[in-house]
Amino acid sequence: MTVYAAIELTSGTDLALIRAGKLPENQIRTLHIKAIVDPQISMLLVPEFVKHQLGLQLAAVQSTEITEGWWMQAEIYRYMQVQFENRRAIADVYVIPNQTDVVIGRSLMQAMDVLVDPQ
Repeated sequence: MTVYAAIELTSGTDLALIRAGKLPENQIRTLHIKAIVDPQISMLLVPEFVKHQLGLQLAAVQSTEITEGWWMQAEIYRYMQVQFENRRAIADVYVIPNQTDVVIGRSLMQAMDVLVDPQ
């Protein structure tokens, strides 16, 4: 059974610029989206359109273990705020080629102190 969560993604760069007084709050880049919740995946995976809409900055390209035994080259972008209900976390983002869904992995779930409830 696939579990989904309605989340809000916000550009971490925009948040920093707002705090520094260099960006008006009405210009912050935010995306509301339904994400797959998968504790078998280790991190936050997003499709290409998310990095473009939020203006994320490339930090690295490296071979990454997405889930046990599944390694691939991934672009890693810094950084994004993820909000689920009343929980928030800051996370690096892994952009996977041909990915169509946002996937919340176990490290982000742990950071927000949430568990999967398939009900």
